[in-house]
Amino acid sequence: MGYRMKEFFCDFWNYVDVLVLLLAYTDTTLTFLTVCPRSKIPLLKGAKASSGVQVVRAIRIIRIARLFKPLVPLLQQRISRKLNEQLFLGYDIARGFVHASEEVVKFIPQMIENGRVSRKVRNAVEKEKAECLRTMGKPTKQLFN
Repeated sequence: MGYRMKEFFCDFWNYVDVLVLLLAYTDTTLTFLTVCPRSKIPLLKGAKASSGVQVVRAIRIIRIARLFKPLVPLLQQRISRKLNEQLFLGYDIARGFVHASEEVVKFIPQMIENGRVSRKVRNAVEKEKAECLRTMGKPTKQLFN
């Protein structure tokens, strides 16, 4: 796909490409001149490639990173979907617990005749239910703060 000059330089990765290519060409030229035994440039006779030039070779790998650019939205969607599945599973379990607690509270007077024990059990069940309801609100607060 061909770009005009203005369109080509609208994307950050194209700047990186141009920079890496320029550095790679410079690296190749310097390597050729330093390896060539009949170099007519006195400064380059017997010279070795600097570590900076070797770093430029490693930077070429950065060009591959732009190939992963289309995968970022897909990865975000997948992670979001998994988080929602886990969150909704927790909510479903908590709703089931709250519903079961309410049913137990309804039948406590029929199961336990002793008033003091009945109140103690009811208070314990209500306390657990309240703790569950408080815990259900925490994950959303943690995710969005």
